[in-house]
Amino acid sequence: MISARVFRISAIAFVLIIISASVSFGFTATAEIERTKMTIGETVQLTVGTSDSVSDLDADFSEIRDFDILSRSSSSMTQFINGKMSANTSIVVALSPKRAGNLKIPALKVTASGETAYTKQIVIEVAEDKSASVSGGKATGDIFAESRLSQKTIYQGQSVLYTFYLYFREQIVRPNLTLPDFADFSATEIKSPSSYTKTINGIPYNVLEKKVLLTPQKTGKFIFDPALLVYEASSGVRRDVFGFPEAVLQRRSLRSEAVTVEVKAMPPAPKDFVNSGFVGNLSVRMNMEQKELKTGDSGTLSIEFEGTGGRVGDIGKPEVKIPDSFKVYPDEPELKEDAGAEGFSGKKTFKIALVPTKAGEFTIKPVKISYFDSTLGEYKTIETDPVVIRVAEGENAKINSHEAKSDAKQENSKSTPSVSANDIFHIKTSLDILDHHSEISLMWFIVFLLSPPAAFLVFVLAARLNSSRKTLPAKLKTESLTAFKKLSETVSNDEFLSLLHKALSYAAASKTDCVHESLTSSDIRSKMKKAGFSDEIVNEFSMIFEEIEMQRFSGIDLTSDKMLQLRESAEKLVRRVL
Repeated sequence: MISARVFRISAIAFVLIIISASVSFGFTATAEIERTKMTIGETVQLTVGTSDSVSDLDADFSEIRDFDILSRSSSSMTQFINGKMSANTSIVVALSPKRAGNLKIPALKVTASGETAYTKQIVIEVAEDKSASVSGGKATGDIFAESRLSQKTIYQGQSVLYTFYLYFREQIVRPNLTLPDFADFSATEIKSPSSYTKTINGIPYNVLEKKVLLTPQKTGKFIFDPALLVYEASSGVRRDVFGFPEAVLQRRSLRSEAVTVEVKAMPPAPKDFVNSGFVGNLSVRMNMEQKELKTGDSGTLSIEFEGTGGRVGDIGKPEVKIPDSFKVYPDEPELKEDAGAEGFSGKKTFKIALVPTKAGEFTIKPVKISYFDSTLGEYKTIETDPVVIRVAEGENAKINSHEAKSDAKQENSKSTPSVSANDIFHIKTSLDILDHHSEISLMWFIVFLLSPPAAFLVFVLAARLNSSRKTLPAKLKTESLTAFKKLSETVSNDEFLSLLHKALSYAAASKTDCVHESLTSSDIRSKMKKAGFSDEIVNEFSMIFEEIEMQRFSGIDLTSDKMLQLRESAEKLVRRVL
């Protein structure tokens, strides 16, 4: 049997454990998932919450390794059911799986009001998405992505091109691309046309590209994570509360493959080799615009560096040995540099104005520069051709010589110059120049001079502003109807969508306080509701705008029947509004 003393000690310990637990875990945290089975490319919603109403609920999601966190939001709700109040506070995150398999959402640390609780671990079964894949250059599915590097091995200081490719045949809405973290690289985005059509395995795809030029800052092997694209795609059509059709959009995600690049250190430079630091391919030229001059004339010497792969802007001032018989006036260097698919390319020009002081024939020795040739993998030294300049005696040489002698004589002269007030009438020699003369200041003179035209200008502007306010709705209505007339003509796909968007924008703007053309479906919804339009009209306007946005981004041309349907629907809607 258990003695009374042991029983009391056990009871006290049990009570202390209960009290400790209640103090440490003053609230209960839960983690719930929409579903436990999904496919790569789909998203799932994780809700972390508590049954208590707290204002400072927070959760640590840093331990989630198998999923990307796409978005985060929080909510708080209080309900009264049968006279009893219940409260709920939650944090909602959208997750996208990084790979297939049984992926875990670990126990998450949740804090509120200075207290801590932990959720339970969740396991989600993620399957491969067989509807979108690339194998041996052949693609299947309506949408897929790739990431590529222009080279797998480069030298430090040499650039490499990273390109993200998106291939799609279905309409996508609100795409959001997250590129990998290019740590230890300087990144320069290449802004160039990046939309075209490509046929893969007999299937035409719309292709979008995103290019970034990377320059490594250190050596080593680097792995760039997959790029992540989050978008919305139509999963069907449904009827809203008024019976109008609307697209059902589903949020999805898409990843490219990870890519690897190795950055090698440059080999040791030869002894006494003065390296400019440029890595790539380089050429240099030296030229004199006028190779025959006269003393006192001016000529321009140009040293031009042109290179690819590296940045010519980093090349410093060259060493140019110019004879002492020239006065030298260096100018600021000129730089033209671009980033393209082949890396950096550019031209840097140093210009020097030369003025000969003696006649004769002079030679400017070749200019040399050393760099690392990334194609050959070796150091190189290149040089220009020499420049020969012939200088003849100037026509004013004797005159200048005579003037110089005359100046020398005047300097040695001890005579003191005198000024005759009688010979220069406007110079006053008496003290009456110090007398004060009252006159209006320059500032007040300008004010009085400009006051009448300024008042007239204000009056004209006010009259025009008042007139424009009165006629603006009528002008917008006219612009809308004009756009509809142009729609009946034969126009391209892009022109049709642009004119249709313009016609609807002006029609809505004529009845609201929004007067620009760059309206979105959400702008239309908020502005028209504020203006007092019915939900039916607001929803119809919003639906047409969403369809225009989807068609614009997809890049797929509309059929003539689809154009006719969109135009007739828009015209009926605008007549009801105007």
